Amino acid sequence: MSLLFYFYLAAICAAVLLATVAIWAPRRTAPRAASVALAVAVIPASYAALTEILGKPKPVAHEWWSDRSASAVLLGTSVDEGRAIYLWVHLDGETRPRYYELPWRRTVAERIQEVTDEAIRTRGRIEIKDLFSSRAWDNLGFINIEIAPPSAPPLKPPPPPARMFDPRGDVI
Repeated sequence: MSLLFYFYLAAICAAVLLATVAIWAPRRTAPRAASVALAVAVIPASYAALTEILGKPKPVAHEWWSDRSASAVLLGTSVDEGRAIYLWVHLDGETRPRYYELPWRRTVAERIQEVTDEAIRTRGRIEIKDLFSSRAWDNLGFINIEIAPPSAPPLKPPPPPARMFDPRGDVI
C-alpha cells in the first residue's frame, strides 16, 4: 500500500477521535453538533489536500523517508530561474521516478546544464550522489553529479563453424 493511504487513515482516526470527544463533552447540543460536523468535514478535506499534492514537486529538504545516502539517476530537469530547479529522478531501489524541487542556486543550475550537455554528447547517464544530504546545501548548494559511461555494446556473436565438403551429401 502507498504511504498516502496511511496518512489518510491517520487523518480519519484523528477526525473520529475529535468527533468522539465532541459527542461526550458536557456541553449543549449545538456546539457538540458543530464540532462533529467540523470533524466530519476534515475527512474529505484531508483527502483533497493529499491528492492535490501528488503531482507537485517535493522540496528536497522535505524528504524524510528515503535513504539519505541513496544515489539517483537524473531523468530530466526544468529551471525556473530565480525560483527553483525541478528534478525528475529515479532513486536506487525504487520502481517509480520522483519529482523534486531544489532551491535556486545559479551554480547548481549551471553545473546541471553542463553535465547534461556532456551526458548527451557521450550518451552517458547522469547520477546524483547524496541528493538528500543536508551537508550538500550547507556547502552553498554543492551537488555531486557524475556521468556514468554508457554500457558496452554487446559483443558480436562468434562466427559460424567452417563448412566442410561432405561427399555423401546432396549439397555441394
